[in-house]
Amino acid sequence: FPYKKHSMLAIFIHLDNTDPQNGGLGVFPGSHKKGPQPDASTTPGVHYLDQGTWPISSATPVQAKAGDVLVFSYLLVHGSYPNISDKTRRMFLMQVAEGSDTSSSDKHRSPGAGMVLRGTNLSMTADLDRRHQEN
Repeated sequence: FPYKKHSMLAIFIHLDNTDPQNGGLGVFPGSHKKGPQPDASTTPGVHYLDQGTWPISSATPVQAKAGDVLVFSYLLVHGSYPNISDKTRRMFLMQVAEGSDTSSSDKHRSPGAGMVLRGTNLSMTADLDRRHQEN
């Protein structure tokens, strides 16, 4: 993150019923319109936003049932509440972006970044052993 064209979407598939008590998701509606936010972390591989600016206590809770799907721009400020229950909260996350959109930083790059489901990405090789490397 971030991506040059900001086309990335996050797709959450809820595997359990979720609410704030079992670590469900909280979102800040409209925050995606503010663009990329600065990373407040000083720990390599750990990413989070300034908690004074975006406290999870001010987020809008997402109440979801198992099987519900939530799709949103990766620019939407979001986070999980602490799980204070004895229930699990499982979800499956997919992140997808338009094929020609590329990350503007290697700070938060996953090995599958740049692979396409349909079409051609001229900036990436189809060699699975090199899929995480730029051409």
